[in-house]
Amino acid sequence: MLTITRAQQLAMLGADERLLRNSIQKRVKEDYQQIIQGVPDDLVKLMINHGIDVARKFGLSSPVDIAGFVYIMFEVGPEFYRQPQIRMVLENPSIPPSNKLQKLFTDVSPESWQQVVAVLPKLTWFPELRKMEK
Repeated sequence: MLTITRAQQLAMLGADERLLRNSIQKRVKEDYQQIIQGVPDDLVKLMINHGIDVARKFGLSSPVDIAGFVYIMFEVGPEFYRQPQIRMVLENPSIPPSNKLQKLFTDVSPESWQQVVAVLPKLTWFPELRKMEK
């Protein structure tokens, strides 16, 4: 029997942006139900779209990497990428985009990840809205 891994499924979906977004949304609904409980579907879609946009700004282009970036946002915090050591990895031009997520877990200290978790209540999915509130 042929088995297709999640990474292979995402790679196939990469050709169709809509399918990629739907695949990410399906997994978010399955794996992060407690986080999105009570959040309207249209807002969850906006959160995912925002995550995809941010991932691409850091040069991530493969469906697996983009999806992984979005899942980290749900798992650790929506603005995890703002932590200085994490941002340094993501913005490092000498690290190929296909290695950036792996480097986050091998090169970023546990203390840096703890900093992200410590400020979690202050994080938002839509940081650009902060400017509008002022």
